[in-house]
Amino acid sequence: MFEALGGLELQIGARLAERITDDEIAELVAMHDTLARLHAQEDRTGYFRQNQSIHGFMAETTRNRTLRDSDAALAQRVYRARTMANCGHDRWDESLAEHLDFMASLRVRDREGLARKLKLHNDLTCTAVLGSLSAIRE
Repeated sequence: MFEALGGLELQIGARLAERITDDEIAELVAMHDTLARLHAQEDRTGYFRQNQSIHGFMAETTRNRTLRDSDAALAQRVYRARTMANCGHDRWDESLAEHLDFMASLRVRDREGLARKLKLHNDLTCTAVLGSLSAIRE
């Protein structure tokens, strides 16, 4: 499922960079400011919910119903697994840094950079989830 999400992230990043308005970028920046505040407060539940909202907003803002619906369906299927991704503080810090990095690409509408960074963020989340699952099995 994460592999499929990675492919969607590539498309979401490319379409988002092309189609997002300046007002929507400002809204996404505000959402990321909240994400950073929740991280600083060590509010994992709030952070996770805000993260889900951010990713949903990005998919919605592509203005591509198929991308949005496909992303929502897969995100729902991996919802529980994603909650495990930021259990360790190091990965949580890395996740926030990845968000700041892909936002930098979005601000300058770097289509390929944003797509690549969103896919990498997904791939690293997948790796963290698999690591958490392995630790549980041991």
